[in-house]
Amino acid sequence: MEIELTSADEGRVEEFRSGTGASFGLFDVHDVQAAFTRPVFVNHLTQNWLPALPRIQEKLDAGERVLIAEVGCGEGLAAVTIARAYPNAEIHGYDLVVAIEMLHDVPDPVGILQTMKKLAGRDGSVLVVDERTEDTGTVIRPDTMRRYAAEAGFSGVEKLDVEHPQFVLYQLT
Repeated sequence: MEIELTSADEGRVEEFRSGTGASFGLFDVHDVQAAFTRPVFVNHLTQNWLPALPRIQEKLDAGERVLIAEVGCGEGLAAVTIARAYPNAEIHGYDLVVAIEMLHDVPDPVGILQTMKKLAGRDGSVLVVDERTEDTGTVIRPDTMRRYAAEAGFSGVEKLDVEHPQFVLYQLT
């Protein structure tokens, strides 16, 4: 597979200098990213990540109707994985609102989190999965996540106790 990055290179220098950043869509890596995340979703989402949210997992295990909204779903691989594992889950609603490996790519992460908070309502859960990084990394670090969540109106951010070499999971309340 060949990836074309030259069109993004032309404007990247000025975007870097001005701090505006480059749109993810300029990089033409959607299919590569989907292929990269597919094994993660298939092998971790229902086995490790959802069980880290006990209230949601209890409903899923009981076969209850669980409404789930996946934000920034790309090819929808996370939604498909959940739907296959839990046929009574409806992937579009309010009990669980999920953003997986996308928050660092959007120009307004606080706005996305505000929307997720509205979708989850008073009783829903919000799960944000983003790339694991050192405290000096360039993607969303824990302090940045806490700041974004606070600005979006959340009262707390819990880093879930799920070990994964690439991703970190946050439950926002």
